[in-house]
Amino acid sequence: MNSTAHPERHPDDLGPPDLDDGLAPLGRRGLPRGLAWAMGLAIVVVAVMAWVALDSSDSSAPDQLDASITQPGGGSSSGSGQPLPDLTLTGLDDGSIDLTSYRGRPMVVNFWASWCAPCLREMPDFEQVYQQRDGTVAFVGINVRESPATAADLATRTGVTYDLALDTTGEASRQFAVVNMPTTVFVNADGIITSVHAGALTADELNERIDAISATGTAGP
Repeated sequence: MNSTAHPERHPDDLGPPDLDDGLAPLGRRGLPRGLAWAMGLAIVVVAVMAWVALDSSDSSAPDQLDASITQPGGGSSSGSGQPLPDLTLTGLDDGSIDLTSYRGRPMVVNFWASWCAPCLREMPDFEQVYQQRDGTVAFVGINVRESPATAADLATRTGVTYDLALDTTGEASRQFAVVNMPTTVFVNADGIITSVHAGALTADELNERIDAISATGTAGP
């Protein structure tokens, strides 16, 4: 008996599907055009954002004294020979303190805060040297961003009697490029910054640097 049925064909015997019939495997059809455009646009946006961020980081550095005068993490440097900033600060006793008014004698400017343990440790030594120098060297302690009551309490606890000022806005520490605390700035009799030391100082170390200002015009290494 003749049969009109055709035998089943094995899948391996089938020819490749028509690429135009919409049934071709995804790998052979590629990405949809809309998705490709979206990916390309995303790459361009990321590249532009990276360039803008890099450009901003180069141009946003604050207007400070030469950064070479301060070494973050402690230590001292030779300084840049720049003049003492013309700043008038509020004194802890409610008066005003004009930093340039001390010109004519060596000057020690010390930045401190109540939360800074090394500051508390060195301040009695600063008071000791201040008393020993008997007015021949000017001392100014600048409290950074704390209330007058907090600063006054610490001054009482450490026993310091030299001039104390308040840097409530952080402007003074910005102009002196203060990074760490304590930071001590040494100024010669002509009002020129000669060296900046980041970190605590003992009485002996402080005396050595003051002697160096008088002898050579610098606060030494």
